[in-house]
This record gives sequence, structure tokens and C-alpha cells, in this order.
Amino acid sequence: AVVSTQSTGGFGMAICFLFVYQIGALAGLIECCGLPGLKQAVFIQTIGMTVIQPIVLWKVNLRQNFRWDLILTMVPMQMVGAPLGQVLQAYTPSEVLKIIVGVVTIGVAAWQAFNLWRAYRAARADSYKMVEINAENGTNGTPTSNVFFLVGARASERTWLQKLIGDRNPHIAFPPSLNILQHFTPLLPSFGDLSEDDSFTSLVESVCQFVEASSEPFNLVPSAIVEACGDKRTLASVLEAVMECYAEAHNARTWLCADGESGEHHEALSQHFGSRLKYLHLVRDPRELCESSTSDLFGVADSWAQLQRSAANLPSADVYTLDYAAVLEDKDTEVEQLEEFLGGGSVNKSSTKHDPWTGDLTEDKVQTVEALCYKEMKSLGFKPKSKKRPKLEKEGEKEEADLTEKQRAILDNLTSDT
Repeated sequence: AVVSTQSTGGFGMAICFLFVYQIGALAGLIECCGLPGLKQAVFIQTIGMTVIQPIVLWKVNLRQNFRWDLILTMVPMQMVGAPLGQVLQAYTPSEVLKIIVGVVTIGVAAWQAFNLWRAYRAARADSYKMVEINAENGTNGTPTSNVFFLVGARASERTWLQKLIGDRNPHIAFPPSLNILQHFTPLLPSFGDLSEDDSFTSLVESVCQFVEASSEPFNLVPSAIVEACGDKRTLASVLEAVMECYAEAHNARTWLCADGESGEHHEALSQHFGSRLKYLHLVRDPRELCESSTSDLFGVADSWAQLQRSAANLPSADVYTLDYAAVLEDKDTEVEQLEEFLGGGSVNKSSTKHDPWTGDLTEDKVQTVEALCYKEMKSLGFKPKSKKRPKLEKEGEKEEADLTEKQRAILDNLTSDT
């Protein structure tokens, strides 16, 4: 994405510049008005590209969209193409060179114009097919679309889900998991009365510091978050403002929060978002999850069970259940149904039966997983190997929150102040 954007920005800019230059040259501006020669014109255009490239890299979010496969293709091409162009220029008559540049410029400009026209037609066609999105008033009182929270899944599932539907749904942003509600709800008493300006500003500043200390900072401005919240001075309103900033930066209309424990905060979320609040429950066999995970088995299984308990009590009308195994079996059908839900449809699909598990976990590991997840597995239609809940032979360590050192320091400081 980065390279393609650079190519579009840099090469497209060069083509447009040379196209305008050729028009000026044909109009006789070189002789009558002192228009610089082709080499000087290209030099001026190169300066312009030098200025615009850092802006392009910043706009496309280089860290997130960097792709080595494109870099390893484009860089060698540039290294070979540049000296080859110099050799051809030295041994090609200027008149012939002008004709070649003119033909290539007009051809590429026409192709770019055709692509823009085709993209415009496709966008208009999609707008007619798009399901109407339900809307209410957002944090700042303006109409906005539904918002989505991923439940029953670990933060690592965000990447899989983003790959599944992200390319086909650019209007949905996928912010990294921050667990703002989980970390700051217990700390709310330390901030005092949030209706007071100083107290609410202190909360916003702490949340912004926490987000900026993450592995993927959002470049938040606390005063802008306070303004976006308006008169809705709750932690949920701060969460929405933060998510909206991320969505806006990624040119998206709405977002999917990947904080798996959001179900535990349904009451606060429901009071703030109302009917805009939708949940996506990702269901996956805990034995298969533990088999593919590199983390401690006890922590993964215990976390899975806790996430399913928090998701079990959510209102079924607002929950879409996505079966991980069903996606692997019939991706097109599952994604099509999911996109109807994300587009505002009233689809409510749930799976209660699954094929028997045939993984490669050792028997003692299966016993540990089923001891921790037995009740939740049966409620979701996963058939345990054991006829009754196995006895847990040994307690393990629970999974710790995935935080940076700066984030831990911020939370520790806030905790010590309570």
C-alpha cells in the first residue's frame, strides 16, 4: 500500500507536470516567455516530489501499511531504471526524446483518467447497493453509524478479522486493542466528579497518555477529545472520541473495537451508544486456539472461558456470532452474511453444533483446557472429549494484559493515587 501510494503520488505527479510542460512547450512558451528547458523542468519537479513524499508517507501510516514484497520489487527497478534512463538520454536525439516523452505522458495520463473514471463508476454503483446504515446521535451530537465491539475473542484475533473483511470494507477501521474500559473503570473514583471540567479533563489526559504510550499511538490531542465528548462526560464517551479519531485518520466511517472483554461493560456501553451498539462474537474451539497459540496454555484457556462468560449475557438481538471453523469451510458465504450485519442489516446468526475436534494436543493438555472451559464449550456447541468436567490437576498463571512499560507505569501511577 505504501509503495503503491508513493507510485501513484510520485509518478502521477511527474506525469501531470510533464503533461502541462509539454502543452507549454507546444504553445511556444520556451521561446517567448523563457520557460526552462526539459532538464531544468524535471529538476524543479524533482524538488516538488522531495517535498511531497514525506507527506505521502505520513498520510498512508507507513508503520501499519509497510510491505516488504513491494519494496523489494520497486527499489531494484528504480536502481536499474534511473541509470538506464540516463544512458538512453545521452544517446537519444532530443527531438526523438521529446516525442517519446510526449507519447508516454499522454498515454499514461489517459490511462490514469480512465482509472479515475472507472473508480468513480464503481463507487457510485456500490453506493446504490449499500445497505442503509442505522444512525443516532454520536458523542458530539451529530448523526453517526453503528459501532462494533469484538467479544469472546483475544486481541490477536483482530488481525485475522481485519484480513478477513478489512479490504472489502474500507469504511470500517480496526483500532488496536487498548482495553480502555477494563483499565480505567476501576480508576474512575480517583478522578472525582466527571461533571467538573478539571476532573473530566484529567481523565481525558490520562487516557490519551495511555493510548500514546501503546505500540501504535493515535496522535491524540486531549483538548480535541474533550471537545468531541461535549456534554457526555463518561468513560464511554472518551472511548468513542478516541475510536472516532482513529477512524477519521484512516478515512473510515465507523470502527470495530477489538477489546475482547467489552461485554463486561455492556451496561455503560448501552447507556452511551443506545441502538448503535452491536457486538461481533467470534467463536473458536479453545483446544484449537491453544494448539495454535505460542502463549501459556493455562492462560489462553482461562482467558477464553472468561471471555465467553462475558459474552453470554449480551442481548442476542445485538450480537452476531461468527464461527471461526465455518469461515474456514465456506469463507464467501460467511463473509457475505457478516457484511450484511456490518452494513446495518438485522442478521443474527448463531452456531450451536460443531464437528468433533481432531487436533494434536496431548491428552493432558486437552484435559487442562476442558477443565477450564467445560461449561462454556458445551454452551457453544463444542463437544468435550470428557463425559464430565475433568479435575484441574494444577493451577497455572493467568494471562497478563499486553501493555508496554510506559502504559504499565501510567496505570501504576494512577493506582497509587487512589
